[in-house]
Amino acid sequence: MISVRNGAVTLALAAIVGILGGPAMAAPQYVNLTADFYRLGMHNPDVGQAGSFVEVHGQVLSNMLAGLPVASTQALNGSQDPNKTFHDIDGTNRIQWWTPHQFVSTDGGTTTTSNAYDSGPNFFPTGKTTDSNDFRSAHYFGTFTGAGTFTASASGDDDTWMFLDGKLIVDNGGIKPFGTVDNGSGSFIGGTHTLDVFFADRQVVQSQVAFNFQYTPAVPELSGLVSMGGLLSGGALLALRSRRRRS
Repeated sequence: MISVRNGAVTLALAAIVGILGGPAMAAPQYVNLTADFYRLGMHNPDVGQAGSFVEVHGQVLSNMLAGLPVASTQALNGSQDPNKTFHDIDGTNRIQWWTPHQFVSTDGGTTTTSNAYDSGPNFFPTGKTTDSNDFRSAHYFGTFTGAGTFTASASGDDDTWMFLDGKLIVDNGGIKPFGTVDNGSGSFIGGTHTLDVFFADRQVVQSQVAFNFQYTPAVPELSGLVSMGGLLSGGALLALRSRRRRS
């Protein structure tokens, strides 16, 4: 509110906040994602592998390349587990589990989902009740705008990786049981942002993926409110002086 005392104009900060809609924090937001599903055939060289079934970090590089995760040196030479070397890659080491070719086919078309997502167990290819022959992979993707902070998490049976603007933020790789959760958090500047989640089931007996990405938009800084208050109080004072001159 604006109050006049002895010819002076006082603009309370509370009035500024009221004009701008109040000081409440922005509500957390989710991203609507589109999902493309694929079927990894039983002859794909990266499915049905033996070895210890544990979570493995560092199998993909920290940056996507042309829309796909890139296999790391660790994944290519089997330094973590010789039985889990990645073979289904292209000439730039991009993993091909989400690209139709000899060992991968599309499965069930495209669907839209919320980004607080859990496939539930038995996440098998369309029409299948087991993954004894074929395995499901999926690519979830979407965009959002603004600046703010985020929290993210993922768990998959098996490999699950989440990227924000092409950069890895959650690393949940490895042939493993569902339930091992990895988290990420950070901030992002204004503009349009991309979110990608890649999942692949590569071993019997089960298949499931769950992930969450939640962001909180940035709110105006207090210094901005104070500057706005100075402008408003100055304008109110000029208007008051003008009225007095006319009278």
